[in-house]
Amino acid sequence: MRKVFLLLVIPFFLFSQEDAPRNRYGIFGGYGLNSHIADFKRLPDCPSCSPGYKDGSGSGLSFGAVVDIPLFSSFYLSSKFIYRDIGAKLISNEKTTIIVEGEPTEGEFQHSIESTLGIIGLEPQVKFNPIGGLYINVGANVSYLFKKDYSQEEKITKPAEYGTFLNPDGSDSHSRVRNKFSGTLQEANPLYLAPFLSLSYSIPLDTRSKFILEPEVSYYFGLTNIVNHQLVNKWKANTLAFGVSLKYSPAKPVVKEEIHREKYQIDTIRIATDVIAQKFSKGKEAIKVERAETDKEIIITKYISRVDTIFTPKVYTLEGKIEIVGLDESGMEISNPRFKVKEIISNRLDPLLNYIFFEDNSYKIPDRYIKLSPIEAKEFEIEKLFYDSTIQIYHNILNIIGKRLNEYPTAKITLIGCNSGQGAEKGNTELSRRRAEEVKSYLVKVWNIAEERIIIEARNLPQKPSTPPDEPDKIQENRRVEIISDNNKILEPIFIEKIDRIVTPPTARFKLQAQSEAGIAKWIVTGYQQSDLANKFIVEGTGEIQPQVDWVLSQYQKITPKSPEPVVGELFLQDKKGNTNVTRTQTQPIEVIKITDTLVRKEGDYKIEKFSLILFDFDKATIEGINKKIVEFIRRRIQPNSEIEIIGYTDRTGTPEYNKQLSKRRADAVKEALNRPDVVAIGVGQERLLYDNNLPEGRFYCRTVEVNVKTRIK
Repeated sequence: MRKVFLLLVIPFFLFSQEDAPRNRYGIFGGYGLNSHIADFKRLPDCPSCSPGYKDGSGSGLSFGAVVDIPLFSSFYLSSKFIYRDIGAKLISNEKTTIIVEGEPTEGEFQHSIESTLGIIGLEPQVKFNPIGGLYINVGANVSYLFKKDYSQEEKITKPAEYGTFLNPDGSDSHSRVRNKFSGTLQEANPLYLAPFLSLSYSIPLDTRSKFILEPEVSYYFGLTNIVNHQLVNKWKANTLAFGVSLKYSPAKPVVKEEIHREKYQIDTIRIATDVIAQKFSKGKEAIKVERAETDKEIIITKYISRVDTIFTPKVYTLEGKIEIVGLDESGMEISNPRFKVKEIISNRLDPLLNYIFFEDNSYKIPDRYIKLSPIEAKEFEIEKLFYDSTIQIYHNILNIIGKRLNEYPTAKITLIGCNSGQGAEKGNTELSRRRAEEVKSYLVKVWNIAEERIIIEARNLPQKPSTPPDEPDKIQENRRVEIISDNNKILEPIFIEKIDRIVTPPTARFKLQAQSEAGIAKWIVTGYQQSDLANKFIVEGTGEIQPQVDWVLSQYQKITPKSPEPVVGELFLQDKKGNTNVTRTQTQPIEVIKITDTLVRKEGDYKIEKFSLILFDFDKATIEGINKKIVEFIRRRIQPNSEIEIIGYTDRTGTPEYNKQLSKRRADAVKEALNRPDVVAIGVGQERLLYDNNLPEGRFYCRTVEVNVKTRIK
């Protein structure tokens, strides 16, 4: 019993912890409707002729103290120290037959026990706040039955007008009541235990919820018998209770934040002059301070007012004029032209070299490789690399692989760190490992690739090293991290679609005029469309303006007009006194012809496709691995009437004669794989280096072939 009592009292002391926010303390009062369930005929030491008591009802008050302690979001641990009346009146009616004036008559005896029961104890409970001020509460009343009085009687209720009980000796008692007893219940159970379920609603009485009114309705399920005796099979008390609590929730004193603000009211006067000793004169400040308070803040505002003077240059006349005309291929001007933009959708396919190269004895990724921030990585799109060179695309290899690993979340890669085997790198597999770890770190931190998807290996020379390994170029090529994957999609060639635009007439001519009192110091001509302000045609100059500026519209595809809206021509002028003027004009709307049914560039009656796809190992001319799939791709695009030219290339390593032979063997290998005897295969060796051979990746990308397919359009 003592252990149970301590367990129930503990919640009253938890609120003293400093880290428990907004405990609630209060008083409680209520009214209960008691319902007793019984199964007995009489009480111990109390004679009764009752046929048995089954139920009863009553009511009573309750009051006490309450404490709520927050546990975590939406939950409170609460406890009440409470007094409650749980008494009720049990009534049992007994039908009988009585003789009145010699005749049998229906009669009824009423047996009653009226109990006065008072309990005092604890009601620990858990309060759940699902929404707003509503609480769902579950708990138990554990109390001591300290008031346990009763009164009993039996009386004649029928007939109501006459009839009395007989004494034991058979004489008339002249009373309609018998077996009338009262006193304290014998064998009363001192422990009252009743789990309960209740609903309550918290109503704040002030803005900070320091005072709270909380009405509630509860139902108590009595588990323990009122009397523990063999004569009393069952006597339990249930209660439907209504009550209200007034609670106080102490809040820490509000420490008002002091906020300082400055507000400026500045008037400005302007004085135009040709000779400016100073451009600006600050006026004398006038200061006013105001203080205001809210529940949480003290706001101190400083108002600063002054009048400043700005000295401006005298304005000189400056005017410009711009007109746009077309210029056809013969050089003839076309007034008020209607430009036509013809779109041709093209593809490019570039091989992806699966190596990252490093500087001597270094594991830092060289700066020529494009590295992004995590935010920039989310905006990265491979399609935007279309206008980059093959080498520029390769320098995005880390971002391309990161992008593809996210697109194929089950794919894994292996990073094999290597060293040159020369000088300080000789035998230094730790350097090889750190190179691979550096690449892994970038993919994990920037592209959020799970570490378990990236396997690290370290070795000295690569499995297929560039040889001889002591030559400077080969040393440079062997300092690398090799990337392999269990999914071919990660390292497959880069396939990007683009739109080429051909404009007729091909040139827009801006005809310019300017008038200036002070003389022209600077001029800028700009051509653009409003929907593509990031890409503009710009020409600028100093001194006197030139009479015309020509924009070859298809020369730089990035700034070629793309939408049907007009082209805007803008002339900016600045004179020698610093005055500026902007004049604008625009063309008619552009006619855009979209062609979406071809993947190739058309020339006359032909379509031309160009593939730069095959990367060969150093000093090799064999087609292996993924290159076989690429050749198969080319073969599927060839028509019976296609004219095919294959050009083989090499890097600068070796003699010109040998490289020319090697490049021819590479072209012949592709020719054989295409199985077209009419193919023209040539080798140019190192006569035309496609890329910078001072970089290892430049040399690797030179070990390639170009396949040009020309097909007559039917």
